Amino acid sequence: MSDQPKKNKGIIEAITSFAERYVPDSYVILLILSLLTFILALIFTPSNPYQVVQAWGKGFWILLEFSMQMALIIVTGYALATTPQCNRLLVALCSQP
Repeated sequence: MSDQPKKNKGIIEAITSFAERYVPDSYVILLILSLLTFILALIFTPSNPYQVVQAWGKGFWILLEFSMQMALIIVTGYALATTPQCNRLLVALCSQP
């Protein structure tokens, strides 16, 4: 029984060591995927490089708008859920069978 936690810890440390050593940062992944998408868009669409960059820029701002909306929902939801009134309501709802 005492060997199990040590064995799990060894596995976890091995996975962590592998990830730290070989998995690139998210920014590097972003750059690689952006470059790959740019190249594939040039190959498989009738667009020139300028049009591909313009489309990427428009898509970026749409995604940024969406992510800010989701962040606003999370922050306002947390602020609302921590009020005493909502806390009492949540406790009452959760206590029902």
